[in-house]
Amino acid sequence: MKKIVLTIFNKKKDKSIQISNEDWVIFMPKDYLNPPFIEIIFNGFDFYKHSIKCNDCGEFIRDFGTGTLDWCVNYMDKTERLDLLIFGKNYVENNLTLKLSEYESGTKLKLYLNTNISTDKIQLQNKLEELVENEDYLKANKIHKLIKEE
Repeated sequence: MKKIVLTIFNKKKDKSIQISNEDWVIFMPKDYLNPPFIEIIFNGFDFYKHSIKCNDCGEFIRDFGTGTLDWCVNYMDKTERLDLLIFGKNYVENNLTLKLSEYESGTKLKLYLNTNISTDKIQLQNKLEELVENEDYLKANKIHKLIKEE
């Protein structure tokens, strides 16, 4: 039986993508870098084409570039929010790279982590109070919405 290596999920939309330790999957957490991110390489698998047929993966891909804070990733007993705001081809942007050739094909998914906004409700409440105290109401509103959804 294959072990689940990571789960990408969105509680608000009730969507979940579970990725197991298949031979053709390479998972590389780079959460020690600044900015922190994770990379998932699917050798011989077209994740984008799959996302057209799979509702959960499709919802995830469609949220790229939207700035939503609803998607999280759980790996190695850690849960972090994903920062899906910037989607592109530069180094510090989320990206989905598809390589198709006769000798090597597959998909590389690079996802940035938003370690500034916790997934813990108590920590979110503390952050909300801090933002209100500093009169940063725009950010406070986003945190308030996250607390209500948790």
